[in-house]
Amino acid sequence: MTSIRAIPFVKMHGCANDYLFIDAIGEPRLRSIPRTDVQRMCDRRRGVGADGVILLDRDGARLCARVLNADGSDGDMCGNGLRCAARLFHERHGAARDMTISMGGHDIRARVDDDAVTLEMGWVGIDLVSMGVDRQALGLAGDGPLFVLGDELVGFAEIGNPHMAIMTDQPPSAGA
Repeated sequence: MTSIRAIPFVKMHGCANDYLFIDAIGEPRLRSIPRTDVQRMCDRRRGVGADGVILLDRDGARLCARVLNADGSDGDMCGNGLRCAARLFHERHGAARDMTISMGGHDIRARVDDDAVTLEMGWVGIDLVSMGVDRQALGLAGDGPLFVLGDELVGFAEIGNPHMAIMTDQPPSAGA
């Protein structure tokens, strides 16, 4: 029989990026969570379901948030998750409305207001080579930051981790 470990968490989302937030400030035993526990927790059919886990911690006075992907691997950056982390640091640990949080090797400034959390993410990178985008494999022609892929205009950008954006004048579908 498998033993069950109690891991307190809060589930939050920013723009539908949902994460389980584990507060290791009050419970240092939670600073390290086995990969299999993260996978079980994030499983959308047999667990709570989430895009990943974010561990909240401190290193002295420095606020830290560590992303663990749903497969248990280390993540680098998640702006939507970081906005949620800022709200938790403010509400649960008395962090100022203007704070800096370390995530994925970056120190990001956050501002918590009553109805929104904003981040200063820094410059957006558009160098496809450094992001590992294989133009040939995607059938992309040209060397600019925007491309036509099928019937869509797409762009690639990096803000701590690579993103692909589809440009449209239509609202996102309910199923997306």
